[in-house]
Amino acid sequence: TDDGEAIYAQWLMFPGQEGPLHAVTPNQFPTLTPGDTLVEGAYTFVRYRKLGAMAVGMYQLLLAARDAGATRCLTYVSNDNVPSLRGCANSGFTIDHVRITSQRLGRKRATFRPPTDAERAEWAAAVAPR
Repeated sequence: TDDGEAIYAQWLMFPGQEGPLHAVTPNQFPTLTPGDTLVEGAYTFVRYRKLGAMAVGMYQLLLAARDAGATRCLTYVSNDNVPSLRGCANSGFTIDHVRITSQRLGRKRATFRPPTDAERAEWAAAVAPR
């Protein structure tokens, strides 16, 4: 804000910067390739929720990524987090792939696959105009 109060926070990561992320959350995110970026950790401060701050903030990060030469940006949102799905859609994201996280013996592992028709329909329903 004009008073220096934070409205929205999120990080933007480029290839080669994901080492600390992989150290803290092993097997949860893909290794970025040239042209890829990743935005994660989105948080809209309570006072500014439902005002579109996420879509605007994320869009600004996408512009910064594009200006730095990125051609693709990834982000991951749980399918039951409709407000975040809507914010992603409003900033230009579409469903590209699905991350499946499993846990065995205390270790999380993610696999990635194309979305099914049902998952595409679920995305469309979640982000449709209300």
